[in-house]
Amino acid sequence: MSKAKTQLASNLYLKRITGKLLDQFLEKGWYRMGASIFTSHFILYETILYSSIWLRVRLQDYVFSKSLRKLNKKNSKLFSHTFSPFEHSEKLDDLYRAYKKNFKGSIPPTLSEYMTHSLDSDVYDTRIIKVYHDSRLIAASLFDVGEKSISSIFGFYHPEYTDYSLGLYTMVLELEYCMSNKMDFYYVGYFVPGNSRFDYKLRLGDMEYLELKSDEWRPIGNFDYSKLPTTLAENKLTALQANLTTPTSLYKNAFIDVHIIEYFPMKYIEAPYILILDEIDYGLKDYQFYVCYFDVKTEHYRLDLCDLLSRNFSNYNPEWLDGLDETTYKHQLVTSKTIKICKTTKPIERWLESIHLGQ
Repeated sequence: MSKAKTQLASNLYLKRITGKLLDQFLEKGWYRMGASIFTSHFILYETILYSSIWLRVRLQDYVFSKSLRKLNKKNSKLFSHTFSPFEHSEKLDDLYRAYKKNFKGSIPPTLSEYMTHSLDSDVYDTRIIKVYHDSRLIAASLFDVGEKSISSIFGFYHPEYTDYSLGLYTMVLELEYCMSNKMDFYYVGYFVPGNSRFDYKLRLGDMEYLELKSDEWRPIGNFDYSKLPTTLAENKLTALQANLTTPTSLYKNAFIDVHIIEYFPMKYIEAPYILILDEIDYGLKDYQFYVCYFDVKTEHYRLDLCDLLSRNFSNYNPEWLDGLDETTYKHQLVTSKTIKICKTTKPIERWLESIHLGQ
């Protein structure tokens, strides 16, 4: 069996991307972030660990729902809009600053920083929708154009127009743009089951989600909230922990997006949950641990000997790391040796029992 670990998060910086290549990245669950493009299947948001589920609209048979048609009809009577290649402007900066003042959460102070200083870059074919009330710019949305796909990047609006659902409205306009240009897919990033902040995307109706295990797109109507990757990983390790006679502790892994943040070529543990053998005398060095985890992609258990890296090797915000509860989170664990990879827990249970009895 291969000892290669599943890499669930990654980040690339590209000098240029063709429309065809963008389509291929989007198909695999990648998404533009500033000048880079990334993929991830977990998110640690306000100390809670979630699964992130990629979404798209298959346009061939897509039909707007009654509520979306009503929204489009109402707003199109009140407002005008334009489509154009993206150009940075002071009016857009003013609109972004007004939006940020009422935004519930944390976003960068400027539009340029939100896009990681990529506003003047020509890596992507970026377009913009601008929505006007008479001559006043009240909303804008950026999207990237591929050969047969469009990816919605970021929308923002003036808080005085909150009652008009302008974020959803610009997505409707982007869908119309897709249809008029005979695109196959419209990508909207991910939603996060259990966090309603991202649920607005589901209002588009007939969508597809990317299944992690199969790497295939499935109808959103078939999505099973009881089988989230985070839930699966936690349940598998909780069951394993109950069967072990050796003392262990279950932790959340704060480095679930490590391959986006860090650039050192190391074998980081990025599983959402990890089971660590408690510190009894295994003859290990002070910075070494035996770690069990469940690979949600291959659905195999793994037992690794891991090293705990020094903070000096990390690009993570040290204040953020210091604020994590040490009884709940672990991070900066790197595999130095793979001990077991198995479909069931029995090989790990026998190995740990033999080690424990040998003390």
